[in-house]
Amino acid sequence: MAITRQVITSLQRDGTDALGTRTVAMKIVDESIVSGSLLTVESNHFCVLKSRGAVLNVYETGQYQLQTPTNR
Repeated sequence: MAITRQVITSLQRDGTDALGTRTVAMKIVDESIVSGSLLTVESNHFCVLKSRGAVLNVYETGQYQLQTPTNR
């Protein structure tokens, strides 16, 4: 299987932030986010990573290599 790079962002096509100052949360469903994926959290944002209803981690500004649970 080829590894492809995928970017999930809160930026709109015109470069503005979809979250803005009024949006509290944004849900992105993507099954291709797996262990080893690189997460970049921009300033003034944070990320809550959930899987199957459980919170895996909360990330503040920075870059992180994700560790997701294995399927069992």
